[in-house]
Amino acid sequence: MKNIILTAAIMAVGAGAASADVGAAGFDALARSVMTGGARAAVAVPEIPSPSFAGEKAPKTFADHEYDAAAGAALGAAAAKGNLGAFYGKCYEYVSYHMEAAGVIRPEQWEQLKIGPDFAYEFADWAVANPEAMRRELKLVKLPTPADKLAVPVGAIIVYERGACGFSKRAGHIEVVTKADWACSDGCESLDQACFEDPSVSARIHVLIPVK
Repeated sequence: MKNIILTAAIMAVGAGAASADVGAAGFDALARSVMTGGARAAVAVPEIPSPSFAGEKAPKTFADHEYDAAAGAALGAAAAKGNLGAFYGKCYEYVSYHMEAAGVIRPEQWEQLKIGPDFAYEFADWAVANPEAMRRELKLVKLPTPADKLAVPVGAIIVYERGACGFSKRAGHIEVVTKADWACSDGCESLDQACFEDPSVSARIHVLIPVK
């Protein structure tokens, strides 16, 4: 009798009761269903667990699915190659060079779009005031500033308002992310995690990314 029940259960699985491995509990339930004449559809198949990641291996994400990785790589490469290797108080000047070298902006567009030419913070002011023009003309979008510095993608332009995160109270600061936790303007530096995770500071940090 047991052999008959077992054969019937195997035939039920083969007929489509479950394509995945149902395990011992699921198989016992299926056998009982066959014994009592229950329908195969009523048999509960153990749920397959969702994949999970270890904390240190969890994917780093940022909140814009239209991020242009190729444009980001080009801008990051321009900043990595075109910096002076040290800071000389020329961050805005050199970020403008990087942007032009990567094709983000043409030299004449600074004046045409009325982007402030003197201080780094002016670029953030313009970006906040002109999101449509920035998207249309420069293919840049402002993201909510992440609490994790590693969530800022390559090619992102980071602008710090005046005095934010210890930068100049007169000019602010601007830089381009060239790789994880590394950004360049005239010089290069790692990002300060404390500034990103402090809401009172991160509210004064602007992250602009290339989009398609």
